[in-house]
Amino acid sequence: MTFIAAVEIRHVQRYIFSTNRLLDVVGRSATLAEFARHDGPLLASLLTVNGRVPLGGGAANLYVRCASREDAQTLLADVTRAVRDRASSAGLVTAILDDPDGAATPADVATALLKNRRSHTAAHLPAPSFGITSICTVSGLPADAVTSAREARGREVLNSEVVGARTRGRTWHRNQQDALLAD
Repeated sequence: MTFIAAVEIRHVQRYIFSTNRLLDVVGRSATLAEFARHDGPLLASLLTVNGRVPLGGGAANLYVRCASREDAQTLLADVTRAVRDRASSAGLVTAILDDPDGAATPADVATALLKNRRSHTAAHLPAPSFGITSICTVSGLPADAVTSAREARGREVLNSEVVGARTRGRTWHRNQQDALLAD
């Protein structure tokens, strides 16, 4: 018996456009593009063990055939952790679908995700803390970094997700610029 582990990122546009800074938008788009590339640095090491077979799924979805329920649960935990480390405010929905004869269709997987989406809770969000907590000026989440802004605004108090998105946005921009200038 095989199982299909499915992950869906919900509210993609809300996640990408939760800020009005172009660099943040580009960085968040690049973060989701990493999730969509099954051979990319984010998912390749997770998908190539225990005979896991990626079945595609699309830009905001991931479907993987696993040999056992335990392997599917482990995969979902690892993927959730990897996505949360890079995009803590992205909403995730997961499902494990029994596939005894290996004939599950994408519609079957989508139905399982829909059922789980209806009971989706905002898990893995930062827990409220006691004491003094700064709030990120971009995302509104608890801040854990202070950076010097390139503009004349001085220092910004940011969440590590925003810092990572800006770094990926700058990298994407640099790569695009190098590709255009190489011609």
